[in-house]
Amino acid sequence: MTACALGAAGCAGRAPGREEAPPDAVARDRQFVVDRAPEDAAPQRVASFGSAAAGHAALQKGDLYGAEDLLERAVALDPGNPFSYFYLAEVRYRQGEAKQALVLLDQSELRFHGHPYWLGEVYALKALCWEKLGSAEKSKAAYEKALEYNPSNRETR
Repeated sequence: MTACALGAAGCAGRAPGREEAPPDAVARDRQFVVDRAPEDAAPQRVASFGSAAAGHAALQKGDLYGAEDLLERAVALDPGNPFSYFYLAEVRYRQGEAKQALVLLDQSELRFHGHPYWLGEVYALKALCWEKLGSAEKSKAAYEKALEYNPSNRETR
């Protein structure tokens, strides 16, 4: 399951500059994917992206333990790779560990700074975690924040 398939998230209040992100910034973010390391990336980052991409593929197949191993390796190779934290959070969420998923999502959020599409996906998953933890208020806030970052996310709506 990809982040897009998870649903949506939101939050109360707007962060400065978020509402100014043009729609093309969201479209560009969709091309910033785990399968492609940035062109100028160092070898460690390239290896981390490769491991994270393999972890994401395992996650899509439902192999949570295989995905977990690959994504933890991706974090160890490059702690700055936002995808490794994001997909590892999805693993934790699927394992029923919503609190731990939220911690990983916080790390992913820091590393996706400036990427409105991906920040919307982070908050969408945060909303699902808060739902699972029984906090309707925090879940609603996360869904609202997801829509602030990416108003075109139909699943979030």
